[in-house]
Amino acid sequence: MLFDFIFRQLRPLIFSGDAETAHERMLTIVESISKFPGLIPLLRRQFMEEHSVLRTQLFGRSLQNPIGLAAGFDKDGRIHPALFALGFGFVEIGTVTPYPQAGNPRPRLFRLPEDEALINRLGFNNHGASEMAELLVSTLKRFIPKDTDIIELNSNLTANIASGMLGINIGKNKDTLLEKASDDYVSCLSMLHPYADYFTLNISSPNTEDLRNLQEKDALRVLLDSVCACRDKLDQNHSRKTPLLVKLSPDLDETALGSSIRVMKEFFNSRSDSRQHDCETSGTEKQTAKRKRRPERKTAAETQHGNDKKCFSEIRNRNADYRCGWDFQWSRCI
Repeated sequence: MLFDFIFRQLRPLIFSGDAETAHERMLTIVESISKFPGLIPLLRRQFMEEHSVLRTQLFGRSLQNPIGLAAGFDKDGRIHPALFALGFGFVEIGTVTPYPQAGNPRPRLFRLPEDEALINRLGFNNHGASEMAELLVSTLKRFIPKDTDIIELNSNLTANIASGMLGINIGKNKDTLLEKASDDYVSCLSMLHPYADYFTLNISSPNTEDLRNLQEKDALRVLLDSVCACRDKLDQNHSRKTPLLVKLSPDLDETALGSSIRVMKEFFNSRSDSRQHDCETSGTEKQTAKRKRRPERKTAAETQHGNDKKCFSEIRNRNADYRCGWDFQWSRCI
């Protein structure tokens, strides 16, 4: 195929530097060529496959397939139209924070060729939620008719780019005090609400100091109260329903994980008007410096099934579509 040939020619250039430099080169190349008229439709014709067996229902939407791209690859939402055109059923951009931040000092991304893995110590480096919103608007303007009110389209924005779901992964700035963390999540949600099919609250990254403390009982309840109240108000104003996911760490022991799950169950119980797709949980990568590699399916599966038995029936009876799982769960279910 033509695209295979092009990639083989470009690969030595892209991979001539360190891992982070290679990734940035790839983003720049794809971002630039994606602006060529007709390229995105061409990619769709080349790569998108449609088959009834692959159709997946999620949050009331129909996806062409259950294969998606997790957050971290396209942190600022620079190339998601091309990623959809390559055939992904969903793409999650981010993690994005309210204000731009540089992340941890370089080098912070390391290749492990024998393991087909990366060690990631990036630390939520991104250009901030405001710039992401501007970029999403400018991207949409390339795919929708002129003089169209973008906000009026917010119930199905990504349908104008590709038949997939766009998720936005949000987090807190490094210098935000932990007791003020919910303000950062609310800020991101408010700025980006019109553009996301769902949001993921990232409280699991080991590369932001003390972030995982938000998984603890009291902090998690405060976060859920603040974010869901903001989401409900925005949804009401725009006549839509925006699912929320909570990204927990698989490093949590059984006691800590059970505590986080109980907080969410109690939270659902306390809401007078439970809504479908209110809040979900997924997991994140393992190790203090996150290791990007093939999912550790055994551990993920054991944790998933154990907690599914405890939680699924009770929460679904309250009309809240709840899922507890890890990256492996995403690849299987979404």
